[in-house]
Amino acid sequence: PGLVAEGLAIAFLARRSGEGLLQLADALPGAADATLAIADREGVPAAAEPPGTPGVLLEEVVVAYGYGRPVLRGLTLRASPGEAIGIHGGPGSGKSTLARALLGLAAPIDGKVARPGAVAHAGGPTPSGGSIRDELLAAGGAPDAGEVRAALGLVGLGAWSDRLDEPAPPEVAGRLALARVVLARPALAVLDEALGPPGEGRASVLGALRRELPGTIWIVIERDPALLEGVDRVHRLEAGRLV
Repeated sequence: PGLVAEGLAIAFLARRSGEGLLQLADALPGAADATLAIADREGVPAAAEPPGTPGVLLEEVVVAYGYGRPVLRGLTLRASPGEAIGIHGGPGSGKSTLARALLGLAAPIDGKVARPGAVAHAGGPTPSGGSIRDELLAAGGAPDAGEVRAALGLVGLGAWSDRLDEPAPPEVAGRLALARVVLARPALAVLDEALGPPGEGRASVLGALRRELPGTIWIVIERDPALLEGVDRVHRLEAGRLV
């Protein structure tokens, strides 16, 4: 009882400050189930555990916000190197939480997470107001000019190769994020509504990414299943479970 009470107190403070939940899980493992906590601090990955079955990224994973009901409820996701998996679901289905769990930004209260290596993400915020160069290097690394030019060309932004110091306009945000993924060369890439609207060569862009990074696992998340072109299989996310 004392451990649980201490865990709940720390979880409450962590929830208020946005820090400390991962430390709580490490220091007070018995309190993790009581807190129903999620790690919501950018840049602090949740610890990955070896999966029980080869090819498993998430195994019976449960994630909850604060003290509320779980958002992901015993979710299992399997993938092999080079595979592209499409996931769709409506508002509140758990798509964003699934992405965060895969990226190591959400601490599960139950289940196992196994990331196969480096992870990268495309989707979300528009450019920060920096230059094209700033946006490309936001995830770190030091690519040379040839690598930058190739990455931009791959995602249809080759014309920007000689304009790297110009401000990044919002309309190219999605493609810049994809170029960052190419430069990162991750083992796992999560594309969260990142391929753009219909009619903009979505399938061809994904195909080019897959050819460039043949060993990468691609998780493509969309609201509309009709937008999941060029993937190997499709799952629907409903009430925190894949169906």
